[in-house]
Amino acid sequence: MPLMRTTYLSFILLGCMTLPAQSALAAHSAAERMAIFAKQPNWTGIWTPVAANGSSPEPAFTASWINKHHNPKTASATDNAASRCVWGMPRLLNTNHEFEVIVTPEQTFFSYDINEFRHVWTDGRKHPLHLTDANTGYSIGHWEGQTLVIDTTGMESGLWINRKGATLSSKATLQERWTQTDNDHLKVDATIIDPAALARPFVFTRRFQRDDDNNRLSQQQCFDEDHGGAFHDS
Repeated sequence: MPLMRTTYLSFILLGCMTLPAQSALAAHSAAERMAIFAKQPNWTGIWTPVAANGSSPEPAFTASWINKHHNPKTASATDNAASRCVWGMPRLLNTNHEFEVIVTPEQTFFSYDINEFRHVWTDGRKHPLHLTDANTGYSIGHWEGQTLVIDTTGMESGLWINRKGATLSSKATLQERWTQTDNDHLKVDATIIDPAALARPFVFTRRFQRDDDNNRLSQQQCFDEDHGGAFHDS
């Protein structure tokens, strides 16, 4: 299988290249920046999902949304993961795929092994007034001690959020709380709010463990003839 090797340094450089000059932390001296860095958790390495015990919870959709978007006669029959090699948010939280986390004072960067990436800006910026929707949305965050709190908006509507074809609207927002429970385990508590599609907020927790091979992440070629198509969720 063809593989593309990625390194921590390349991603850090990428983050620096995309960091706006007016960033709230850009004016900090090198010493101040390193002091901030020293207080942040070390999530370096490769993380893999921990299999959940029992069935996973399902979101509760409004009747009107089900009738309009989940009705077999009107719903899209094409899974974007299979057709476009796009998982997007919030589906990335529930896949089997491994990811790498790089924490810096300005941002936390998530790199998944299926060529999906997330920038979570922690430099004090707010959500832009005008957003172009993207498959992973636009994420800003802040630290509450050792917990990373993320708010994501601008997620592309119409993407399947699971293998059953469920979708969200353009009004959907995602809140996450990432915590390292011990040296080798992370967990995320997530809440999806969507007044147009969901009858109530959808709340779930996902856990991850550190992979022994934490040197680098191997990017998989999504469509490979040996797999007969795209990789799938759990």
